Amino acid sequence: MTSVAYQLVGERVDRHRFPPVGKLVNVHGKRVHVWCEGDHGPTVVVATGIGSTCLEWATVQRQLVPGHRVLLYDRGGLGWSDWVPGRRSPAELADELHAVLEAADAPGPYVLVGHSLGGSIIRMYAARHPDQVAGLVLVDSSHELSTDKIVEEFGWRMGDYSRWKRAITRYLLRPRGIERARVRLLGYRYYHDWAEKEVPADLVETSVALDLTSRRRRAVVAEMLHNGAASKDAMATERRHFGDLPLTVITRGHNPVNAYAVSDDPVFQRRWMKIWMPLQQDLATLSHNSRHIIADNAGHNIHLDEPDLVGKAIKDMCDEIRATMSSNRP
Repeated sequence: MTSVAYQLVGERVDRHRFPPVGKLVNVHGKRVHVWCEGDHGPTVVVATGIGSTCLEWATVQRQLVPGHRVLLYDRGGLGWSDWVPGRRSPAELADELHAVLEAADAPGPYVLVGHSLGGSIIRMYAARHPDQVAGLVLVDSSHELSTDKIVEEFGWRMGDYSRWKRAITRYLLRPRGIERARVRLLGYRYYHDWAEKEVPADLVETSVALDLTSRRRRAVVAEMLHNGAASKDAMATERRHFGDLPLTVITRGHNPVNAYAVSDDPVFQRRWMKIWMPLQQDLATLSHNSRHIIADNAGHNIHLDEPDLVGKAIKDMCDEIRATMSSNRP
């Protein structure tokens, strides 16, 4: 009970210390955090990876604003957004994004940017609302065949998946008050060290406070459990070719050192990239008007490792769309 009380009091104090950087909009009775900056369309909308808040994209946002309108948001349970129970697969998250854009009264058309899981979300959104989408940027995006290919290459079986689910459940049940006390009272640096890699210096303490919330833990677990194999069929069913829609696919580099954080073993990393690169190349075939960019100096979090590259790719797409819109005016 002491842990629970400490967590509740700590979250209440943090809510006053770190108010939302954007605004809270009502979506189906829940508050969702939306952070929109900049003046000029098309509106760039970013869908983050599993468990990531909008603050992770602040560096890229600052490169684009004020010359571009950039909308960042926190999915249910992340950042300043209320926890949303239920399935958190790309289908549900794409519907959530649609409701968020309507509630925020954000003007279209949209350039949708998706990292990792966010890539699946924006693909699903574009399949369901093609008239609202001006372009897609997939940043080391997930692919519907990722899980099958991993099992095929590494031989992971249901026993491994069951152990993984048990580990996630233990994480869910870990008392957050104890974790908060380690950080706030004992100087545990884990959360600060990660935040310093992920967000600008002025947002580090804010990021740590958001990571320590109970709702964030629930959101991370829900998104992990409802993706991968569980979302494969839905993604395959709604797979679309987007015609001549501008599409940019940005993929982590071939360098095995940067391949993936699951293991430091170079052999494992090379085998992982043998799976990952063909899937990324497949994503680039989803439009006749596509570019495939390799971020040679980046790992999975390309927007953190090479924010200039990601920012430029978004700017280039917006410039292309603006030029097309201008030429089509009577």
